[in-house]
Amino acid sequence: ALHYTWSPEWRQAIAIGFLGSFTTYSTYEYESLRLLQEGAWVKAGLNLFGSLVLGLIAVILGVALGRLLIGGTEP
Repeated sequence: ALHYTWSPEWRQAIAIGFLGSFTTYSTYEYESLRLLQEGAWVKAGLNLFGSLVLGLIAVILGVALGRLLIGGTEP
């Protein structure tokens, strides 16, 4: 039988990072669904599209800052 032991770092990365992202995403979707069910269409739209756009802006700014800090220009 094959036996593979994950290092503590990999276990944490999977448990916290990967699985944590699913709970964050599902909460985001659940809250959007609840707003839609309550008829709060504008709030649901702001939640869905606002989170998407603000998240993308945060990534763009984070990449730009990272490039400034390391002095690189590669993607």
